[in-house]
Amino acid sequence: MAERKIWFITRPERDPKFHRDALLALAVVTNRFTIKWSGNRQAHLNYEQILYFQNIKRENVSNDGSGGRTWAAMLKTFAYVFTDEEGYLRLTKVGRKIIHGEKVRENVTKQILTLQIPNAYFLESGFRPQYESRFRIRPARFVIKLANQPQLDYYLTKEEITFFALTAKTDSELATITEKIMRFRVASVNDKEEIKQKIAEDFDHRERSDKEARNYESAHGDVAHTFMLICDYTGLAEYIRGEALRVNTADSKRVSNIMAVFDDRYPFNTRYLISPQRMAENNGLDIDSYKASSYGEKKPASNKAKTVNKIKELLSDYPVLDQLPHEEIKNILMKELSKNEAEKHADAIKKYSYSALNNDFVEAYLNQTNNKIFEDNTGELFKAIGFNVEMRPKPTTNVQTEIEILLKVGNKLSFIIDAKMYRPKFSLSANLVSHMASEYIPNYEGYDDREVTYFGYITVEEWSGEKNLEKISKLVKRVIPDREIKGIMLSAKVLLGFLDYCIDNALPKHHRVELFLQAIDNKAFSTIGEFLRYIKWVEFSDCLSDDVANSELYIVTEDFACDSAKRGRDHNFQAVLPFRDNIINNVKAKIADIFKSEEFNRIINTIGAGSGSDFNLEDINYSKIIIMTNADVNGVRMQALLLDFFYRYMKPLVKAGKVFIVQQPLYQVKGESDDKKLIEYAWNDEELQELLVKFERKCNIRRYKGLGELDSTELWETTMNPDSRKVIQMNLEDAMKAENIFETLMKRKIES
Repeated sequence: MAERKIWFITRPERDPKFHRDALLALAVVTNRFTIKWSGNRQAHLNYEQILYFQNIKRENVSNDGSGGRTWAAMLKTFAYVFTDEEGYLRLTKVGRKIIHGEKVRENVTKQILTLQIPNAYFLESGFRPQYESRFRIRPARFVIKLANQPQLDYYLTKEEITFFALTAKTDSELATITEKIMRFRVASVNDKEEIKQKIAEDFDHRERSDKEARNYESAHGDVAHTFMLICDYTGLAEYIRGEALRVNTADSKRVSNIMAVFDDRYPFNTRYLISPQRMAENNGLDIDSYKASSYGEKKPASNKAKTVNKIKELLSDYPVLDQLPHEEIKNILMKELSKNEAEKHADAIKKYSYSALNNDFVEAYLNQTNNKIFEDNTGELFKAIGFNVEMRPKPTTNVQTEIEILLKVGNKLSFIIDAKMYRPKFSLSANLVSHMASEYIPNYEGYDDREVTYFGYITVEEWSGEKNLEKISKLVKRVIPDREIKGIMLSAKVLLGFLDYCIDNALPKHHRVELFLQAIDNKAFSTIGEFLRYIKWVEFSDCLSDDVANSELYIVTEDFACDSAKRGRDHNFQAVLPFRDNIINNVKAKIADIFKSEEFNRIINTIGAGSGSDFNLEDINYSKIIIMTNADVNGVRMQALLLDFFYRYMKPLVKAGKVFIVQQPLYQVKGESDDKKLIEYAWNDEELQELLVKFERKCNIRRYKGLGELDSTELWETTMNPDSRKVIQMNLEDAMKAENIFETLMKRKIES
């Protein structure tokens, strides 16, 4: 398929004043964005129907929900929502603000003026045809700037936008397109037709036998019309129906000033190089989430393009400029600028810069070809995250092998990083496994009186060999047997994406470090979405209410179910605490050691009443502690482990009847009764037989293998809704049995 050569915009409704209505309808049909969107044609159809019934969508309803998909695509185009890697629609900050009715016009205007090609939606695999790679343009801004020129008499016609503006690929083509329009306006009728015909032949990507100017204009004039309407919404230009898009000459200076502010405050976003998700989240910041360019609202003192480009080049090795002290910026600039000039520009940068990822750094880092610079840039990223970084430290032993990056964690721990600039893929081979386990880690054990606790690999592109992280942990046990040393492997895009996420969410540095360390579990990550899902999974999600008597804590041991539980719960009174079920995978672990692990410390801290002899029932934060596991052998083991823990360390909690186990449904049954379509659930085979009789065996049965197969709505209906869930209250006798069961299971595991 030919690549797209001209602008496009999804346009089920051109008037931006309906964007909020469309968002509200989408929130309803997806149950507050908890229902999976990708591939869910019923949800698409439901969305289309609700838009039609609310008189938002004017056309008839389709049979397959295509209209609903088109409307959602429009909302994604303007970064109100984006599709995550699991297929759910996620609200961005601006989408959330608009739904809540906060500064709607200002926020919609901001989304129009920051719309760019490429953006997150245009990079989705389902968007066809894809744009040519050369596009780097903010189309609405480009059109307004084009119209706001005396040489064009402050107007643009629809024809001129269709044949000239839509063909621009970069913001820098303003003068070129202006010159083309000026020549077109004075051309003869025949010459104009020839010009239009040539443009149609050169730019129409459609696979058609004809490339006539009339067909081109018919196909793409609608896009031009849409841009005229959305530019009109911003209040910076006026769309005179049937005539042109105009800028009031008396208003020209104000429009120019606003364009300058937007150019500085919202530079072209290169986060698509990291991931479409990070791009959508960043483009979807609301008007009050102030994000400036590296140079803030003002350019450096000199506006000469060459000087600005030189400054950007010199600072491209630093990911977040506002974290650099004034003196350090001055010294960096003095590499090629005079002392006075460097001082002047450093003043401007420190005065007007805001916390944001440096776009120049992103491009330079991901396209780096020098090994040493890649290592240095990686170190700068870890500094920006919040780590205490030491580059190329000398090992404690008299050997030649040196690690590139050492991170100091707290007062006693260290984390060694091997930065790998291998293209197109880095493979963690057996040789490198041996190198890390027998040389790097032992050589830096005791460095600066610290214990090596973590190791990691940062790769410039793709990686393979995730399983070998576990092998390194096992091999290093031979040298350092007294503790577990775990590793992580991730691409440079993931590291950039994590820092960008932290900046956008204003996370303090100590919290950034804590989150990153939580992800280290001999796992590798290739996308920022995967990484963020994992760290969010290990994060505790509290409830809103302070009423202990009506609050519940769910301890969830199935990783896929944890995210659904967080989405499906009633946020007012239900908290969710993830619990890793791999905690008992170490066959040599003693029960007492398991109970001392970080997982159980988190349970103790979350419940808030101490443990052992210090436990005080009056201090608990939740009146019900509900254990949620799979209905399989491993789930039984986890139930036994948790009950054993509560019996040993929080016995009054069990005695007071505060501990429960929720039962997982085994079957979902879809059938009809009294001409109504029903969905019901069965928790055992007997209940299944009853439903088969009820539906006269005319039904569809789905067997759940685990909690991870239930979406957030199903999880709420079956395991979290107090009116429909099935929970078993535990007592001391149950807990005593659990103690014996778990000890027996552990003995069997060790013997096997």
